[in-house]
Amino acid sequence: MPLSHHHSIPTDIFYSVLGHLTDRRDLYAAALTNSTFNHAATPLLYRTLDTDTRTRLWDHKSGSDVVHPAYTLLRRPELARHVRHVRETGVLHATYPTVTEAVLKALRLCDNLHSFTWIDDTSASPAAFLSFLVILRRFPYDAWTLINAFPDLKKVAVWCMNGPPRVLQGWAPLLGSTLIELELGRCAGVPATILIAVLSQLPRLRDLRLKGAPSGAIPDILASLPALVALDTESDEYPSCFLLSLARRHAGTLRQFLVNMTQLTLEDVQCVCELFPRLEELSCAVASRDAESIGRAIERARNLRSLKLHVHWIPTTPDAADAEFLNSPNSPIARFGLADAQALMRRPGSRLRMVSMGPHVFQGSWVRKQDADGSERLQFEVAEDNLSGRGC
Repeated sequence: MPLSHHHSIPTDIFYSVLGHLTDRRDLYAAALTNSTFNHAATPLLYRTLDTDTRTRLWDHKSGSDVVHPAYTLLRRPELARHVRHVRETGVLHATYPTVTEAVLKALRLCDNLHSFTWIDDTSASPAAFLSFLVILRRFPYDAWTLINAFPDLKKVAVWCMNGPPRVLQGWAPLLGSTLIELELGRCAGVPATILIAVLSQLPRLRDLRLKGAPSGAIPDILASLPALVALDTESDEYPSCFLLSLARRHAGTLRQFLVNMTQLTLEDVQCVCELFPRLEELSCAVASRDAESIGRAIERARNLRSLKLHVHWIPTTPDAADAEFLNSPNSPIARFGLADAQALMRRPGSRLRMVSMGPHVFQGSWVRKQDADGSERLQFEVAEDNLSGRGC
């Protein structure tokens, strides 16, 4: 049908068609097409506000200019009625504390919110997280007390970076009649008896993921959950014997070692790079003081093309653990930047072309350049593709 006849098409059909677009840039383009497309695409654009797709850092060195949809909602509060899902990350609010107030004001406008996700990816103060919980419940209680007050949840994921692990003690009875999906990201150190006692109060559970649960408790957990369809268990750490056993069988063939959020030491990373000479892709979580330490850990990986790390940056001074500002030398942005990615990719013999550090992705490629005399040459360039800068 010609575009000129779009006014004769019911809006709900446009909404259904545009709902199949997965790239926010396509939705943004559709919203700019005409008024009918805009009317259908706008609710989809603002349905989910995700930190990974909505924060753009303009200049890491000169200031703290952040583009966040909260500012759009404050300018146009009528858009807040479309927001259903919000996802925030702790590192954003620790690095740019001035953004928090605007986001909290915008969140108050979202009366139709269905879900809120907080990614606790920083060791800084939990004050920002508590502020969001206060907005969600309107009561200034302790974080865990606030969370316990939410009934009728169907899906819960709990990850604890520090302090004692949480396995829903005191909360499981409230969720027993509704909860069908549960993810506990830190069970290491929890006695098997407590874990079994808590999970046995969730008879409707169908999908369960446990990280660090004692292996001896698994049979009893299975026996206590009659509706369980999927169980995913993980170990907190990869023992050295596992790497050596893997190397004995796959040393000459392994090209991908993707353990994602599993914590490895830099010594483990170095061991992986030495044991598997054909390694092309590496993804894991590590703790490091600086970019140079990471470079030394992977220097033996001559065929490495893709490096994806979730880094916990170790404070360089005792009072630097709660560094919050962009210009702080302990900020995640200051600890690894474009120059560090260039250094890794331009080392002699390096084949590395992609480095990912959290939301910051650095891509290396050969680019054809033309000199003033008209001659052409190839030049290797590294560019940053900030994942958090995509979207409106």
